[in-house]
Amino acid sequence: MPISNLVPMLVQHLTPLDQYIFANTGTDPNFNGVTGYNSNIYFKGSSIYFGLQANASYKINEMLSVAVGGRYVMASNKYEGYIQDVTITAPEAHGGVQTPGNYLRRVAATPGLPAQNVATLNGVAALLDDATSVEADATMKGSGITPILSVNFAPVGDLINIGLKYEFKTKMTLTTTVNEGKDGNGLFIQDSTAIADMPAMAALGVDIRPSNRLLISGSFNYYFDKGVDYDGQADVEINKIDKNFIEAALGIQVGITDNLFVSAGWLTTVTGVNENYQSDLKYSLNTNTFGGGLGFKVNNMIDINLGGSYTIYQEGSKTYAGGNATDIYNKNTWVAAIGLDFHF
Repeated sequence: MPISNLVPMLVQHLTPLDQYIFANTGTDPNFNGVTGYNSNIYFKGSSIYFGLQANASYKINEMLSVAVGGRYVMASNKYEGYIQDVTITAPEAHGGVQTPGNYLRRVAATPGLPAQNVATLNGVAALLDDATSVEADATMKGSGITPILSVNFAPVGDLINIGLKYEFKTKMTLTTTVNEGKDGNGLFIQDSTAIADMPAMAALGVDIRPSNRLLISGSFNYYFDKGVDYDGQADVEINKIDKNFIEAALGIQVGITDNLFVSAGWLTTVTGVNENYQSDLKYSLNTNTFGGGLGFKVNNMIDINLGGSYTIYQEGSKTYAGGNATDIYNKNTWVAAIGLDFHF
């Protein structure tokens, strides 16, 4: 249960009890008058994918060449965090600020409650004690191989260059390691496995070079997300994808001199996930990215590149069952990079 859904859950479960007592005594105890919560939450996550790639190409003629290759992918996801010091704001008549478990035990001690209600309240209180004091420290690792096919077509010498690429689906399984027993209250299970396949992808890239000092580039990438089991479990079928993921980009590079170049670009993505995919651990949003760069050609063998980009994410949301709580997903990111190219 998300902490953000704690108050609606308490209100929902205590309202019938208020109604029962009112019907029998004529007095509303207002047990469901919980108005807020407070907590100490920390989470740090990282997801790193390393790739080692090799390709072999064959030149058919001056205009056409083909290539075949593969990529060995190594994935490592790390999760650290905790939920502590969770309290709720209950009516002052029932103790005010306190832990949710203590509040339910206080309600359960009300004279005259049926034994079944008392047992249920105490049982839920124990569950909330565990759910509101949680630590997580786990890693998930795995690897897979991506076959790659590509074609390059240059119909007008150096003026126009067209590249087509197809990357096959990468089959990958991640194995979980829980550190020091910190499993996030059962969120992570030692030695459990999760499907983490990477979707197949078709890509088109076009370069137009009217002169040595001007380069215009465009690309379009199509990810076959609907062919991937994103729920991560072979025996469970949860639809998380409504349509495939699309990515398009356009860039331009201008040579100020023969050795100094500036560039600018734009990239947009359109995600195809639905609310079932979105969570605190991972989510996918539509984006627009704007970037710029500076390149300096030291000599025929060495280039130095500086670049930066700013990504704007389109806000997304997820409404939980009953409509009692909604999570909002949004962020903006800056990226700065420096590169050193060697040409042999």
